[in-house]
Amino acid sequence: MAMRESAVLSLCILIAVTLQNSVKAEDGPILQTNSGALKGLQMKARGKDTVIHSYLGIPFAKPPVGPLRLAPPQPAEKWEGVRDATKQPLMCLQDRQLVEDLVANLSAKVDMVDSSEDCLYLNVYTPSKPGRNDKLPVMVWIHGGGFTTCSASLFDGHVLAAYQDVVVVVIQYRLGLLGFFSTGDENAPGNYGLLDQVAALQWVQENIHSFGGDPGSVTIFGESAGGISVSLHVLSPLSANLFHRAIAESGTAAMEAIMNVNPLPIAQAIGNASGCDISSTKKIVDCLMQKSEVEILKITMENPLFRFGVTIDGQFLPRPAAELFQSQQFNKVPLMTGVTDDEIGFVLPNYLLPPDWINGLDLESILPLLTVFNPALQDQSVLELLLNEYLGTSPDRIRIRDGFREMLGDFMFNIPARQTASYHRDAGAPVYVYEFRHPPSVLQRKRPSFSGSDHGDEIVFVFGYCFSEGPIGMAENLSDEEDELCRTTMAYWGNFAHTGNPNGPGLTSWPEFGDEAEYLSIGLDPKASTDLKGKHFTFVTQTFPRILSERKEGPVVNTKLGSLRGSYMMAKGKDSVISSYFAIPFAKSPVGPLRLTPPQPADAWQGVRDATKQPPMCLQPKEVMVDLLATMPLKTEFPEVSEDCLYLNIYTPSKPGDNKKLPVMVWIHGGGLAFGSASIFDAHALAAYQDIVVVMVQYRLGLLGFFSTGDEHAPGNYGLLDQVAALQWVQENIHSFGGDPGSVTVFGESAGGVSASLLVLSPLSANLFHRAIAESGTAAMNAIMSPDPLSTARSLGNVSGCDISSTKKIVDCVMQMTEEDILKIAREQVLLRFGVTVDGQFLPKSVDELLQSQEFSKVPLMTGVTDDDGGFTLPEFIAPPGWRDGMTKDQIMPFLPTYNYDLQDPGLAEIVLKEYLGATTDKIKIRDGFREIVGDFFFNLPARKLANYHRDTGAPVYMYEFQHPAYIFQNKRPSFVGCDHGDELLFVFGYCFGNGHIKVEGELSKEEQELCKTTMAYWGNFARTGNPNGPGLVEWPKYGAEAEYLGIGLEQKSSKNFKGNHFHFMIEKLPQIIKEWKEGPVVETKLGSLRGAFLTVKGKDTIVNSYLGVPFAKPPVGPLRLARPQAAEKWQGVRDATKQPRMCLQERQMTVTELEFLSMDVEVPEVSEDCLYLNIYTPVKPGQGDKKLPVMVWIHGGGLSLGSASMYDGSVLAAYQDVVVVLIQYRLGLLGFLSTGDEHAPGNYGFLDQVAALQWVQENIHSFGGDPGSVTIFGESAGGISVSTLILSPLASGLFHRAIAESGTAFWDGLVMADPFQRAQTAAKQCNCDSSSSAKIVDCIMHWSEEEALECAKKFQMMHFSVAVDSYFLPKPIEEIVEKQEFSKVPLINGINNDEFGFLLAEYFLGPEWMNGLKREQIAEALTLTYPDPKDRWIIDLVAKEYLGDTHDPIEIREVYREMMGDVLFNIPALQLAKHHSGTGAPVYLYELQHPPSFLQKKRPSFVGVDHADDLYFIQGTCFAKAHLRISAPFTEEENELCRTVMAYWGNFAHTGSPNGPGLTHWPEYENENEYLAIGLQQKPGKNLKHKHYEFMTKTLPELIRQGKTKHSEL
Repeated sequence: MAMRESAVLSLCILIAVTLQNSVKAEDGPILQTNSGALKGLQMKARGKDTVIHSYLGIPFAKPPVGPLRLAPPQPAEKWEGVRDATKQPLMCLQDRQLVEDLVANLSAKVDMVDSSEDCLYLNVYTPSKPGRNDKLPVMVWIHGGGFTTCSASLFDGHVLAAYQDVVVVVIQYRLGLLGFFSTGDENAPGNYGLLDQVAALQWVQENIHSFGGDPGSVTIFGESAGGISVSLHVLSPLSANLFHRAIAESGTAAMEAIMNVNPLPIAQAIGNASGCDISSTKKIVDCLMQKSEVEILKITMENPLFRFGVTIDGQFLPRPAAELFQSQQFNKVPLMTGVTDDEIGFVLPNYLLPPDWINGLDLESILPLLTVFNPALQDQSVLELLLNEYLGTSPDRIRIRDGFREMLGDFMFNIPARQTASYHRDAGAPVYVYEFRHPPSVLQRKRPSFSGSDHGDEIVFVFGYCFSEGPIGMAENLSDEEDELCRTTMAYWGNFAHTGNPNGPGLTSWPEFGDEAEYLSIGLDPKASTDLKGKHFTFVTQTFPRILSERKEGPVVNTKLGSLRGSYMMAKGKDSVISSYFAIPFAKSPVGPLRLTPPQPADAWQGVRDATKQPPMCLQPKEVMVDLLATMPLKTEFPEVSEDCLYLNIYTPSKPGDNKKLPVMVWIHGGGLAFGSASIFDAHALAAYQDIVVVMVQYRLGLLGFFSTGDEHAPGNYGLLDQVAALQWVQENIHSFGGDPGSVTVFGESAGGVSASLLVLSPLSANLFHRAIAESGTAAMNAIMSPDPLSTARSLGNVSGCDISSTKKIVDCVMQMTEEDILKIAREQVLLRFGVTVDGQFLPKSVDELLQSQEFSKVPLMTGVTDDDGGFTLPEFIAPPGWRDGMTKDQIMPFLPTYNYDLQDPGLAEIVLKEYLGATTDKIKIRDGFREIVGDFFFNLPARKLANYHRDTGAPVYMYEFQHPAYIFQNKRPSFVGCDHGDELLFVFGYCFGNGHIKVEGELSKEEQELCKTTMAYWGNFARTGNPNGPGLVEWPKYGAEAEYLGIGLEQKSSKNFKGNHFHFMIEKLPQIIKEWKEGPVVETKLGSLRGAFLTVKGKDTIVNSYLGVPFAKPPVGPLRLARPQAAEKWQGVRDATKQPRMCLQERQMTVTELEFLSMDVEVPEVSEDCLYLNIYTPVKPGQGDKKLPVMVWIHGGGLSLGSASMYDGSVLAAYQDVVVVLIQYRLGLLGFLSTGDEHAPGNYGFLDQVAALQWVQENIHSFGGDPGSVTIFGESAGGISVSTLILSPLASGLFHRAIAESGTAFWDGLVMADPFQRAQTAAKQCNCDSSSSAKIVDCIMHWSEEEALECAKKFQMMHFSVAVDSYFLPKPIEEIVEKQEFSKVPLINGINNDEFGFLLAEYFLGPEWMNGLKREQIAEALTLTYPDPKDRWIIDLVAKEYLGDTHDPIEIREVYREMMGDVLFNIPALQLAKHHSGTGAPVYLYELQHPPSFLQKKRPSFVGVDHADDLYFIQGTCFAKAHLRISAPFTEEENELCRTVMAYWGNFAHTGSPNGPGLTHWPEYENENEYLAIGLQQKPGKNLKHKHYEFMTKTLPELIRQGKTKHSEL
């Protein structure tokens, strides 16, 4: 409205700014009035000798300031002396800058006066000289300007006065807030500006005789808001007898838009904007009374949408204008009224419409304006009627532009003018109507060619500006014809002012307005005519009001339960009137005792039920729907949510009582059974275009709709039972709405499609419908089912604080929950999903059983999907943040079990990912593969599966793929999205033509509008006949053996093999794979059969067979404790080899804690003495006996006291290197390595277990595809020591062929227990055993329980019990074996990490404080691990001095300590092993690992390098693990490559005895220059690793020790 007012302002100044200011400075006349003397000016009009006297700025009322603000005007006071009446008065308060800007925009100049509250002045133009006592007719001009702008100074009456011998008075009146503010009560009744006009007319009656005017012959005239004012004075009792004729130009009181029927809200809004107390109207008024002029202007300028109109104040306007007209309670004076022929030609549209409106308009840009001018047009069906009348159905933008201009001109000016004329005529008053048809040429040149005579164009001619010689003149001369038109127009107006009749000599006869609506067309060639604006007048004044009345009342239909009053609607492009009935109850409110029960029939009601408002939505977090819709180009208002929600909406083209039998389509909304409502859809366009009755049902959602305990206390499926109840209601009542209960089609999308499909399966809904459409959702979608409702019920009970000891108690608890409680659960427990259950009633059997047994309704079925059903909306809900920019396979894995629970198995999941993604690691391709997976899993595959079952029963099936997303949707999504989930609904419901509560933002193309028609036609035909085909449509093939379907888009095209790309794999192959996978591989061994499991790894297609917990020796319990291992016994049947074996006896919690720190996500088994088992990972399928792959036997570390096979995973190494990996366990700690040094407990039981495992490998590994002649043993830390020790032991000779010792060798000085019996005695004492003899120690231990053994073992550090020279496993001291080279001279890889004592072991031995620095004494203490004999303290001092020098700095000591301990325990022994092993001629490969896993570095101090055990992540390929052991933190891409590299070196070595191979940096053999390979993100060969300290520890120190021992022995 603010724009409209601005436009009217431009009209009021248009004439002024396009004319010249040519005031003549002459001595003016002096005239005496009742109030005092005035000095004026003399003027002459061109072509006339008459002298006109003008008197400007004459006060007709007191200044309305101070206490007179917002009060009726008071009579003006007299003045002394002669008042200067030669200057224009100040304008009434308004935005002066706005006027100046508009002037500037018109490229014109005008001297603007300021504005002020003190503005109640008028200007008089008279041909009468002072004192002549003439009695000339008086014409009082009331300016326009939308009651907010304009002034007397913008008009000049001297030409009209001269040519017509009349007195012209131009008045001002208060505008905007000060002129029309109202609270609607006595505190501010309003209409002050109109009361000012009354005061001016009273002044005229009292004073005009002084100017030669006749107070008995006053004509009021005005244009636009001035014309409205004139018309209102005709109606007002206050103006009676103050005038005698009236001329209303382009504006009358019949224009409803000028009225303010409810002023209070605007007053309160003004109060708020002004910082006023709005608690009462008096306080608002009092506040405004205190505001300054500046503040008043600011309020108006900052709030342009505030509209101040005319109010029914009880004084000026005692009743509404329409009532006064109809009751003929008005002044029956002669009336002249009219319009221009193009009222909305240019000026108004230029302010109201977008900048490019001249080039055409679309409907969306004009609709908001229409509702401003006529609030009734907010009713979409009413609006559609009007649009059809003026615009037709053409989308042509030029036609819409011109139709809109015509429509608005009719509404604002033309129709009100003719209505006003008719009322006056019918009252017996003479009426003359005109249509002005000539625009001034000077103005027309500035306008588009299509513009006719625009709003206000007649003013140039009415005031005779063609001949102006006064202060206002034309900028350019008009033509001679236009000069003549000036004379003619002034003559008509002047004659009317003289006689009440415009006719006179020389003028074309102007007929009086009568029954034929006669009028005069005024232009260069005036012409009388009839039926002014008759083209639309009858429609607007008769047809349209009748329809409005009907719409307001709405249709009333009678049903069995009672009467309903609905609403009328119309779709764009259709004349059909649709009756809508909302919120019809089809069942009792499911509240109180009816919660969690089947629905009950609805009760009847009395009277007529209001069915015009949407029902409340079923209980759900409303904000989810609000947020979802915000992402779409759709707008609607959402009702509140409530348990009381079992209602339906009906749209029918049948009038009440028609007794039609139209097809019925029952819509079931989607929303995952947790969200949605009938109100977010609108079916009136579908009903109109297809001549069908559409019913939209609601049903209970989420917890209330699908909660189940799986038994009689809460069977579940209440939402589905609601749908059945709705269908029963349709059968009983739809005939009242013109629907045929014998022709019902259920249709739905997403969860609604699933519902439609389930209704086909349910015996409860048999015969309640006759056709079904399932869009993007079917009952074959596994994800919708709740296979274990009891678990969900218990979870709900737990989070809700319910007693879950019985299902009844859970249900009782749920029954007591408030709506708020249930909503809170829905918001906070998003993982609680309530699905469909096999309840024995609605669903008597599982979906698959019903489909396979064909136990369902064999109705015609239409089903289909969009071409990108998983494209955007669903990923936005279920994919991780940032998914749009790409995804990884790991991010997809958790989603897969929603399709098939078995895909929780990473191996099976990997198979599916391979089907969709291949081997790609490209994140964008993975993202798009995920979208395809979502579409297939949820929609595409279930749709085809369902279609097959229906087809096979003989029922007709039609499948589609919707392929066109609306462009307005695409603009809100990433470019990669196709036709997304739900996109077809816009076309199914014909939103292209919608006029209901769902608003589409943006314009649909012509092609899309055609697609709307096509889609609705297919759906409608199917509802009518069970076949979607019909005239003018592309043939839709029936779904048959070739899976035929229709591609629906801007062009339709039939095709075959619906979604065949993955269908055959997922529906046919995958179930077989799952079956085989779940059964697992079965392998035959000498001891019996084993059933294993299938595994996959990241980045490889290879399927690995795993066999866990395979016994290689008898359990070492009872008499076999502290005994050599015995061969395992055979077993009967097939042994389960799918679970990890129990760990050998150890402190389990230490392992758990360590694994957590190392970011290893693995379940740690319990501990047991019964632990001699191994795990096998092989890429060879059972039965492939011809395979002979290298075997790699892993021996875990853990200081000979911790560790297990389950802490490792051999699947990645097996898959990547095509090797068989065996992970073995062995006895640990006291039970594995206690020795008394004699026959009672020789020791080395753990090593003997390792030998037994290798013997088992020799005898059995061929069954797993392994080559017993190509066995590599490898291990880390104590596992590396074990490998090195097995090389030395004659028992292991020939059991392996290559060896890898990582970060541990047998050359550590502290490895062999020097006095095992002493250690045994110490242990016995600490564990409360008799330590007096070996026999008693052993006897005590043999009687311990497992728990006692564990408790005792916990008392000792790692490596406390270690290697014993037992004359069996180790027949001689290590030094002697090495010196004589009596060991296995196999190829060897040996190496270390570059910071072996960097963090893990330091933390273990010293505790957390070590990081802050160490003392020298702590160094000495640490070396006792290597030199435990107190007599060797002097040796410790030698080593400490070598490393520490003289430093006492704690941090330096800490760093030296880490280096020294790494050297003593790992580095020097590794170099010694390499040297001695290489000395036999066996190939040796030495390495130093130089890159730590980045995720571990973040957990450790920055000074730590590659710590002890860091190599394990790369050697076993943890980067790619997907089995039981996973890393909870990511590897970098460079680290993934390092994994591949290290595995390749190790695998090559296992294959050939050399780590080298294609694509790898060459690894030199260890020879004379101590060559080695530095392994990191880049590999680099090096020489003389740790050379300085190696020389000291292997040469200098032994010599010092030799010398020292000699000295000590002498002492």
